[in-house]
Amino acid sequence: ARIGLAHLYHRRRDGVTASAHAVKAYGAAADSSLQADGSEDDARGPTVQQLQQLLDFFAAVGDQNRLHSINQLLQTRFTTELAQMRALLSTQQESAPAGVAVNANPLRPQRAPNRQHRGAYKAPHMPLERIEAAPLPDLTQIPVSAAERKALEKAARELFGFPGLLHAQPQIMACTRRQEDVLAILPTGAGKSLCYQLPAFMDKGVTLVISPLIALMKDQVDNLPAQLRHQSIAINSSLDGAELSRAMVDVAAGKYTLVYAAPERLRQAPFLHALRQGGLTRLVIDEAHCISIWG
Repeated sequence: ARIGLAHLYHRRRDGVTASAHAVKAYGAAADSSLQADGSEDDARGPTVQQLQQLLDFFAAVGDQNRLHSINQLLQTRFTTELAQMRALLSTQQESAPAGVAVNANPLRPQRAPNRQHRGAYKAPHMPLERIEAAPLPDLTQIPVSAAERKALEKAARELFGFPGLLHAQPQIMACTRRQEDVLAILPTGAGKSLCYQLPAFMDKGVTLVISPLIALMKDQVDNLPAQLRHQSIAINSSLDGAELSRAMVDVAAGKYTLVYAAPERLRQAPFLHALRQGGLTRLVIDEAHCISIWG
């Protein structure tokens, strides 16, 4: 929290308060490093990401002494984790049964990172096992019945005013309405949003759309046809306390068909409870190329 506050006050040009938070965070990081003994309790120390954030701050303010110290902490963390990984792999190799091939050199020697300049912390290289996946079917292999296509085209015309559907939209929508898991990768302007919006308004229940930016949520809601806009809501930090409370009540009551939210909202129990009460039937990850961590 102190690291975030340091960056916040720095952006507000309050260097004194920013430095105070950063120095306290730095002190906590240094103390945890001195107390580390290799036990599981070390997990209470700063994460690599937090050390990176401290590094970025001290680089921005030109604090070379603490910048050097954070570099040393990262180097120590790198060396420790690499040693632990080598020990683990060594144990696995010794326990391998006869006739089972084990990579004799699973890790290439790595130099500890020099964090004198800003950049991403690089974890030790680990060779990935190649997984042979079955080829993806082309669109002609994805069945869409005449009745499904007719219903989709009718809904697109009546709800959105579109004379027809674009390439790949019928297949994506048909699979979605059949409750199949779908990954849709389409170019800009190919109508990705309609692929979940149209099924949402055709079917019962709530469709939750996870979106990475408030501006994108607002744009999606604002560009819906006027007669559908009241069935959609973007739940984000732009809502004040009273508005958010009212939104939760309305979601739980099933007032909304499309609910847009950021990934962080899924950590909030009242939001999840409202979705369950409202009848969540579909989860959509918009801008899925932004996904960096599964959890």
